[in-house]
Amino acid sequence: MEHPFTKFIRVLGKGQRGARSLTEAEAEEALGLILAGSVRPEQIGAFLSLVRLKEETAEEVAGMVRALRHSLPPGPRVPVDLDWASYAGKRRQLPWYVLSALLLAGRGIRVLMHGLAQVGTERRSVADALKALGIPQSYSLDEAVDSLARTGFAFVSVASFSPQIMKLLKLKQVLGLRSPIHTVARMSNPLNAPVSLIGIFHPGYDAIHQQAARLLEDPCLFVFKGEGGEAEVNPDGTTQLYWSRQGMAQQEVWPARFEKRHLRDDEMDCARLYRVWTGEEESDYGEAAVVETAAVALFALERAATVEEARALAGEWWEQRDRRRFTGPRQDSILPGKVFLVGAGPGDPDLLTVKALRLMNQADVVVHDNLVSPGVMALLPPEVTCLYVGKQRGHHAVPQEGINELLVRLALEGKKVLRLKGGDPFIFGRGGEEIETLAAHGIPFEVVPGITAASGIAAYAGIPLTHRDHAQSCIFVTGHLKDGTMDLDWENLARPQQTLVVYMGLHGLEILCRELIGHGLSPMTPAAIIQQGTTRHQRVMTGTLETLPAQVRAEPLQAPTLIIVGGVVGLHRTLHWFDREMPSPSGR
Repeated sequence: MEHPFTKFIRVLGKGQRGARSLTEAEAEEALGLILAGSVRPEQIGAFLSLVRLKEETAEEVAGMVRALRHSLPPGPRVPVDLDWASYAGKRRQLPWYVLSALLLAGRGIRVLMHGLAQVGTERRSVADALKALGIPQSYSLDEAVDSLARTGFAFVSVASFSPQIMKLLKLKQVLGLRSPIHTVARMSNPLNAPVSLIGIFHPGYDAIHQQAARLLEDPCLFVFKGEGGEAEVNPDGTTQLYWSRQGMAQQEVWPARFEKRHLRDDEMDCARLYRVWTGEEESDYGEAAVVETAAVALFALERAATVEEARALAGEWWEQRDRRRFTGPRQDSILPGKVFLVGAGPGDPDLLTVKALRLMNQADVVVHDNLVSPGVMALLPPEVTCLYVGKQRGHHAVPQEGINELLVRLALEGKKVLRLKGGDPFIFGRGGEEIETLAAHGIPFEVVPGITAASGIAAYAGIPLTHRDHAQSCIFVTGHLKDGTMDLDWENLARPQQTLVVYMGLHGLEILCRELIGHGLSPMTPAAIIQQGTTRHQRVMTGTLETLPAQVRAEPLQAPTLIIVGGVVGLHRTLHWFDREMPSPSGR
């Protein structure tokens, strides 16, 4: 069966005569599938490369922006006046535009800034500027809403509100190409502000932004070639403004403020932003960049009708700014803590690693999920703070994005964080997603492997996963149902002389057995399902692909369960050894 994403690659890559651009609806569907995690990595690479090779159209950008906006979590919102994208960072001059945004916020204009918190060692980001001013960034859209209500300003990293988009942005390092996702992220406007301000580096993208904004029916979008690719006016040169307001495209040229160009800032010390704001230091370039950029924003917000009025008003606000508004860089700043991603094993606390047990006794806070057994939790010191973020079928105590944000926040508070996960964190544990977020925020981390359910539970059930006479290979898959089906590679799974281990497959057992038989395995193939393996609640039920579903219907089991299919299951009768009534050495 053809993968549902294949059609988009075919449309884009069918040769010079057969290929075409995607329609707006097709682009929305394509990115929607990617954001839902339904597309394979090689397909994503091909898709982004093909779109970039032919150059994205406004229709494709608009469709993908719709998909991104639809993927954002619903939640409390607050009226926002200006959406400000910041995805490039500054290399030649400091990010003076941050002071422009704060200047506006001090006058009651609510500004949401979003983008990249880290932009490489040679560039300076919004996060660098905020740290120098003593201003915290937000780690979710909900936190951004709170900050906007309190201060009129918020910055939230794209890694916090759309980790999937962050992954796509990072593919630039792999593909060697700037993908259309860079444009899509800039236009995300996550809190639906009526006016958007976007800086570009490459000429030509202004038209695409304008046209896409009209297709999206965005009220107002301003775009210009800013210094370093950010939405910051370079006062040394003319500024060509392009905007779309209520579907009408317009443009205007603003003259330069200086006749001679300023030298590059070789030090790039963000502490100067604070000193210039307080008046301790002067910078003709920096202050001109702040005022000019604020003037563009005021013009976009229709607070001024002409360039002269906008410049005059921005200049007046700059002179009257509250110079004691910010605390500056704290000398006693808390150093980031560290996150330890630790596998708790399949259930029996005696199966913990020595390192896992040591870290459990050293942690300041433990963030644990539903699959960590009570026996393991009982080994934690009584004084440690424990936060439950477990997931059960149909109910997530905390969404995955919220867990990612929580880990970042706790680490930034200087805490030693133990992220305790059942089994092994890198085997169907979403550990990779969590440390990607940590890496994006510069949070140090370590990974401590655990005994995964497949090996631990199979051993306690007396079922060797490999055996010279029965299985020369072993495959692990997840049996989660999606829209009532299992999207698995059935042809490769339904092969003799191999062992198939299915995690979280209890509710899909009938589909699993039916598909394996339908793709060639004998109905008499041995199969087993193990309930709560390695604990005193362990229960092993064996049968065949044909009989096992009926056995489970007759004697229901409780999750978590593990399913094992293959000839090795037949060895259970003679190799089982674990007596669930027998106390473990730890007494649990």
